[in-house]
Amino acid sequence: MINVDGLHFKDDHGRVVMLRGVNLGGSNKLPVAPPASTHIRHKFYDHRTVSFVGRPFPAAEADEHFARLRHWGFNCLRFLVTWEAIEHAGPGIYDLIYLDYVQKMVAKAGEYGFFVFIDPHQDVWSRWTGGDGAPGWTLEAVGMDLTKLHATGAAFLHQEHGDPCPTMRWTTNYGKLGTATMFTLFFAGQDLAPQTKIEGVSAQEYLQSHYINAIKQVALRVKDMPHVLGYDTLNEPSSGWIGVADLHQPAGIVQQGASPTPWQAMQAAAGIATEADLLELSLQGLKKKGRELLNPGRARLWREGHAGVWQENGVWTLGANDELELLRPNHFVELHGRAIDFNEDYLRPFILRFAREIRAVHSQAIIFAEGTLEKGLPELQDLLQAVNASHWYDGAVLFMREYHANFGLNAHTQMPVIGKGQVQKSFNQQISRIKAEGNERVGGPTLLGEFGIAYDLNERIGFTENNFAPHMGALDRTWRALEANLLHGTQWNYTADNDNEYGDQWNGEDLSIFSRDQFLPEPLHDPHDLDEGGRATAVFVRPYPRYTAGEPLALSFDPFTRVFEFIFQHDDKFPLGETPTEIFVPDYHYSAGLGVEISDGECEYDQENQLLRYYHTAERDTHTIRLFRQRGPAEVLTGAIKHDEMSYPLEHRFVKINGVTLHTVQVGPEEGKLVVLLHGFPEFWYGWREQIPFLVREGYRVIAPDQRGYNLSDKPTALADYDLDKLAADVVSLLDAHGREQAYLIGHDWGGMVTWWAAAKYPTRFPKVAVLNVPHPATFMKTLQSNPKQVAKSWYAGFFQIPVVPESLLHAQDFERLATMVQDYVGMHDTFTAEDMVQYKKAWGRPHALRGMINWYRAIAQHPTQLNDPRIRVPLLMIWGARDIALGREMATASVEDYCDHGRVVFIEEATHWVQHDEPERVNGLLARFLEGE
Repeated sequence: MINVDGLHFKDDHGRVVMLRGVNLGGSNKLPVAPPASTHIRHKFYDHRTVSFVGRPFPAAEADEHFARLRHWGFNCLRFLVTWEAIEHAGPGIYDLIYLDYVQKMVAKAGEYGFFVFIDPHQDVWSRWTGGDGAPGWTLEAVGMDLTKLHATGAAFLHQEHGDPCPTMRWTTNYGKLGTATMFTLFFAGQDLAPQTKIEGVSAQEYLQSHYINAIKQVALRVKDMPHVLGYDTLNEPSSGWIGVADLHQPAGIVQQGASPTPWQAMQAAAGIATEADLLELSLQGLKKKGRELLNPGRARLWREGHAGVWQENGVWTLGANDELELLRPNHFVELHGRAIDFNEDYLRPFILRFAREIRAVHSQAIIFAEGTLEKGLPELQDLLQAVNASHWYDGAVLFMREYHANFGLNAHTQMPVIGKGQVQKSFNQQISRIKAEGNERVGGPTLLGEFGIAYDLNERIGFTENNFAPHMGALDRTWRALEANLLHGTQWNYTADNDNEYGDQWNGEDLSIFSRDQFLPEPLHDPHDLDEGGRATAVFVRPYPRYTAGEPLALSFDPFTRVFEFIFQHDDKFPLGETPTEIFVPDYHYSAGLGVEISDGECEYDQENQLLRYYHTAERDTHTIRLFRQRGPAEVLTGAIKHDEMSYPLEHRFVKINGVTLHTVQVGPEEGKLVVLLHGFPEFWYGWREQIPFLVREGYRVIAPDQRGYNLSDKPTALADYDLDKLAADVVSLLDAHGREQAYLIGHDWGGMVTWWAAAKYPTRFPKVAVLNVPHPATFMKTLQSNPKQVAKSWYAGFFQIPVVPESLLHAQDFERLATMVQDYVGMHDTFTAEDMVQYKKAWGRPHALRGMINWYRAIAQHPTQLNDPRIRVPLLMIWGARDIALGREMATASVEDYCDHGRVVFIEEATHWVQHDEPERVNGLLARFLEGE
């Protein structure tokens, strides 16, 4: 169990706990039966006969999803339920089957080690006011006709508007009559609508008591589960029209589209066609685009026998000529001669009541309190075991669906922020304000209950081009802001039934970190790969201190360099060597090798559980833990690969073929299917050091040659000896020399170019081919002719046309320029070890090696060859490190689309040009599934 201790969560040992989690899940807002995604109108108004059993996912899928979330390192779930899901059939009629289901899912979450808090979720009141949460009968109880809300302009509904759903239009419902009326009644019905009674009591008492009693039904089911921390009070509450001083100005957070004032909204609801401003949101703010007629059909929102809430409470009356007359323009701002204070008068009493009644059932429950977006939290210092659960989003990205690294929005000032560094600084400060508010008004920790990004950014580039680089940039700056503030958080969201067409199935939103539509196609899909389906996974899977034996002081992580640093001050109450600080160390980032630097003490790495346990000493007050990716010695240098009690020696053979002698490394079972690996510039056979052992253990026989011009192979002087026809013929001759009719062919960089050529010319010899980070030759040439950016990226190819000079410059100072190009210009700092560079420099230092390597570039420019038929008719897999600065990713897609009968491309967003070195585990898995598949 954990509890609130001052500004921290702490475990039973007294260690500080950091909660990192996700909202589960985005489609919990909607019934499963009948299907009720917001683009579906069918049976939308049959609101009493629905079922939410299966939200967040069918019970049969629970193990898969919980295992994935645990694998990603989350330790906390904000588990969404809705009032409608519990009490949809009518007042006091609870869906016991759904409650049983929730009980089972929450219990299952505990089996996977998650802490859970229950979120009674709602957005803009209900599904019939454009959001979710409250049952339909709540609106009927105050006299509204659900079928008239959209027609009268009292709500904007995706179901009635149709596709496409305008971006973030649902938020405009906060200021429209349906939502504003219901929240006003919920919080202040006794004062502001005393004439509106439901079953003999005020609307406020009726709605609040039913809401709280519904959530208590969940509490009764989970109260004895020690991993259940507590309950959110109410997701994103709204003050409705409470405090609105001018009924002639639009109300609400952000208005888009037809934006009636409260007074216009009251008239339209009464059946009067009313003109309202038409507003549009842009990066420059809200702009008036004209006027729109509301309720042209003169429908009436109020049911027969109901005058309407605000008429019956004296806000307006029907005057001469059937015109509405506003009687009380100050109705929502004054009470008994004093100004209304929403937080003090209404939100604080509600939160205290909620806490009191929930704790009557679940006595140890932590209360996760939320304020309104406009007014924040009320003073809750006297509420024990309370947490600030405010939300924050990158507003520009969320509303505009565009990511620009140098642009952000200050949510507090509503002013733009320019410059990448300034945007990060602003985000850090905005999150800091939220944390400070929690410290001051609640006196407990702050857990950011919602934050996240839309995944349909930049014209849906993630889906149309499989490019999630913008999403990684957008999400990373939010996560960095959390880390800068040592903040807890539950990201919005994980939706099990997300798809690329309708996103989270609700109002066109698409914020799920997971989607089955991002699964790799067969045969690349691996049902045992828990990382599949993740979107911008490298960013939200982050190391963090789960338990700290003291006070956390600083935390940072860079998902691109994979450098993590944590500083804390130890607490003397922890016996030395007994109570560790525990760091989550994700395999996603560190499975290739983990490097650890500690200021003092000892540590142990439990890779199976993705944990680093650190034991501090008393020698220092503060302690630093630094993680980075560090590879061990290359297995191929040991001389043999061991597998299943077998030892396969690496055989260095020289093979005379096609007029040259090639040095090859050969290893693996003789009877195994043959795989030939072709390296690129400026590597040699050793460039496959991570793939050779893997493929041998998969049962393949591997041949990795030094291609002509490289390392120990012959280095012809004539440029014509390096044309692609000869290079492809080398591979075929290599098969012939070993008595093999066929082989799988895999190439990277220039080796990939040879692979394209060989597959086109000799399709019967290569039943499957894989290419890493090089486009089809024809695509490359077309791009050079039409894309100046690619010409600029390929500057070095032009430089290499100069005789002698390139060799001289690259050889100088022990190949310093070439090493820098490999390690820092093209790759990342942790891609190659010091031992790797020793091996490369040895190969580069062979007589005439630099000349032979560079002659590949000279030959293609000075002795170009053509393919009679450039089409690839055999299955081809392209793996592309998306951070390749030398070759544009657009060429990868074009190569497959334009020249492959059975091609597919997989982008690895965090990898560079050296994709097989950067992400060996993922590359190896993709290759294995591709080669083994049908």
